[in-house]
Formats: sequence, structure tokens, C-alpha cells
Amino acid sequence: MNEEEALRFPYEDALFQAELEDQTLHAEARLTLTGHGGLQGVVTLSPFDLNADWREGRLDGTVKANLDRLEPITALIPNVTQSGGELRINFALGGTPTDPQVTGEATLQGGTVRIAVLGITLDPLRLEIRSKDPGTLLIDAEAGSGPGRINVNGTIAMDADRGWPARLSIHGERFEAVALPEVHLLASPDLTLQVLGRRIELTGQVFIPEAEITPRELPEGAVQVSEDVVIVRAPSGEETAADAAQRWEIHTRVRIRLGKEISFNGFGLTGKITGELLATDAPDQPTLAEGTLRIEEGKYQAYGQKLEITEGQIIFAGPTDNPGLDIRAVRKVEEITAGIHVSGTLKRPQSTLFSDPSMDEANTLSYLLLGRPLNQASGEEADLMTKAIAALGVKGGNLLAKRIGRTLGLDEVRLEGGDTIEETKLVIGRYLSPRFYVSYGIGLFEAANTLSLRYTINQKLTLRAESGEESSLDLLYTREYE
Repeated sequence: MNEEEALRFPYEDALFQAELEDQTLHAEARLTLTGHGGLQGVVTLSPFDLNADWREGRLDGTVKANLDRLEPITALIPNVTQSGGELRINFALGGTPTDPQVTGEATLQGGTVRIAVLGITLDPLRLEIRSKDPGTLLIDAEAGSGPGRINVNGTIAMDADRGWPARLSIHGERFEAVALPEVHLLASPDLTLQVLGRRIELTGQVFIPEAEITPRELPEGAVQVSEDVVIVRAPSGEETAADAAQRWEIHTRVRIRLGKEISFNGFGLTGKITGELLATDAPDQPTLAEGTLRIEEGKYQAYGQKLEITEGQIIFAGPTDNPGLDIRAVRKVEEITAGIHVSGTLKRPQSTLFSDPSMDEANTLSYLLLGRPLNQASGEEADLMTKAIAALGVKGGNLLAKRIGRTLGLDEVRLEGGDTIEETKLVIGRYLSPRFYVSYGIGLFEAANTLSLRYTINQKLTLRAESGEESSLDLLYTREYE
């Protein structure tokens, strides 16, 4: 923590002392904060011998706190910006360090906590921790957020040898879980959380009755991380055996059900999403999901047109980052319906065009994007259609591009690929004379244009010039061998 991040609280009194006498360790701590209240603890451990197993010594002591404000505690918790409430702690300690016996209670009344990273405020917030018996603590908590509430109930066993086993039940109804500009979400969880040592298990289901999802548009030119990228280790260096032992092992199996009021508006897509997923997690494994999400009342805005989504399914059967697609979007122009069917997966989508009444793909795409047949398209509109062929991954894209080119009187129209889809170019060409050919390459995703000229001098000599990111002038000699 640097100077700018340092926490400062005025105090009236502070004490920490420890003494060892006749194999008895006695420690005492006390802190009185101005305007906040105080904390104090007294612990005695006997016998205490570093040459023996001191963890089997007899433990005796008390822990007490009376805080009228929570800032000294919540200031140590990341992403908590505001807090309030009264905290009272009164516990008596006994047993041994490995098998402690705790009696007493801790209560938080009138609590409020602002969690900035989620955009929510827990208000009111109530917490009670009481001893059921000297070896078990009962947990009873309740919090309000937005229009709903959430309850947490369970037990913690004071057994260090078994990893401090804990079991908590989490129930809620229309609890505001996220309230950010991009996502507003209500949740009704019914979950069970079990903790045993470093192992965490979360099971149950979460019903989401209402959500508004409005993701930020990606900045122009943004690209995804390549699938070839593999993260081997964190920048800090190799993980040691001790580091691995300290990692939490998180296992989840949670069914997520979506209600009728889940709306999405982003990346040109608007509509409601329904369905359910079974999400599972395991250490060192990607999150998996099984189930289907459906798009209802969907519209898709692309290339200046709004398409109606008549069928929309996102199918999960493995890693969550690559679901299957089954989406049909149409545009109706008088008595003609033109549409596109997207299948495949999110990372490798495939698109096919269809129409009613049936027509060739070039005219189908023209009706889909322009609302009129191909022979009425301008040169700029043909460029738009060819870009759409590459962006949408339409099957037979080169043949379709050539069909559009012939309609416009061009001798050549093709899609020229590169190492990545971002390097794809639209190449259009025309013979100005039987010997003189001109072509122009237009980057569909990147600003990289190329002008090429080719002049046939005779059967053996050809002069070729090219201007773009790099310019060249070549004299080509061709000889045929029998």
C-alpha cells in the first residue's frame, strides 16, 4: 500500500503486548478509534513450547468489539466504497488451536454496504453469528438490494483438522445482483455453498426473472485474441508447490433459468432471450455449459437494414465461448421474402441465403440488403454486398461475388484472402483493351488498397505495375516448353 492508498483513522488508545512465562503465552491487544468504537482481545495459551506441538496447548481468551461505524473494516475490503451499521462482538475462546471452542455471538444491525464493482447497495444488511455449541457457529444473514432480498443461513464447524467445514444455504427473491449501465439484473438464487479446506462446492439453481443487457460497442478496429494464444503462467513467474496448495479449488454445478423479461440490445441485435443452461466448473478446466438459449422478438440491424429474426437458438454443449448457432433472419419486400440462415459455431459460423419465391443467391442478397433486384444496384451498393459476403461468411462467396461483378459489367470480381480474415480484399478488374488489364484491391476490414496494371507486350513479354503499401514494376518473360 503506497502513501496515496494509506488508510488513516484517528485513535485514542492502542495497545499490543505479549509475554511468555513458565511456558504460558499471554497476549493482549486493544484499539480505541475516535468516533468509531473499539476492539480488544485477550488470549492465553498454555503450555507454549516451540520445541513441542504448541497447537495442542490449552486456549483461553476473549474477543470483543463495539463499532458504531464500519469504515475501519470495510476499508480493507476491495470495491466497497460506503458502509454503515453497528457491529457487536463478544466471543469466549477455549479448547486448543486445532480444536477451538467458541461461545458467544457477533451481530451487525442497521448495516449498509455499497459494492461499486456491481453498482449495488446492500440495504438493509443484517448479520448474526452465534454459537450453537462450543464447536459450531450458526450463520444467519439477510440483505436487501433493489426490489428484493437475499438470505444466507448455515453453519461453520470449528475444526481445523477437517479444514473448517462450512455449509451455507443461499435463498433470494428478485435480488438486484448487478446495476451497471451495461447490465441490470435481478436474481432469485436457491444455492448451497460448501467449503472444506481449500475446496469450494456451489450447487443449485438461479432464476433470473428480469435483466437488461446493453453491452458497450467494440471500438473500431478491435480484434479478438488469436486462438493460437496460450497463457502458460502469470507474469510473476512459475507457480510453486506452495502456491498451488494455497489455490482455491472451485467446483460448481448451477442451473441458470431465464425468465420472460430478459432483454438484449447491442451489436445491432435487439430482442428477448429465454431458456436455461447447466453451468459447471472444475479446477484448471474451462467453464462448460449445456442447454439452449432462444432469441424471441428479435431484430438485427446490419448494413443499414433491420432484419427480423424468425428463429434464433444458441446451443451450448461444451465450453461457453463457442456455442452452436441456429439463426434465421429475413427481410420482406412486398411479396418477396429474402433471408439468411446462420449455422456452425460462434467461432466458425456459416451462412446460407434463401428466398421465397426462390431466386439465385445474388438476387437474394440484393433483396436482403438493398430491397430490390441486383440489376438495379449501383457500384457502391455492389461493394456493400461483397463486403457483406465476406463478413457474413456466406457459402460460395467467390462465385456469388463474380455473379455480382458480371451484372455490373466487370471482368473479374473475387475475394482474395490473407493470413487472417482481417486481411481479406475485394478485387475487381476489367480489360480496357485485349492487352491492357486494370484491377483494384479494396481491404474489407483494413485500409489497404492496391492498384494493379498489366500490359501484354507480346506472347512472351508482360509488363506489370502495382501500387499500394509497396510499389513494384516487373517485366515478366514467359516461355513454354514442350
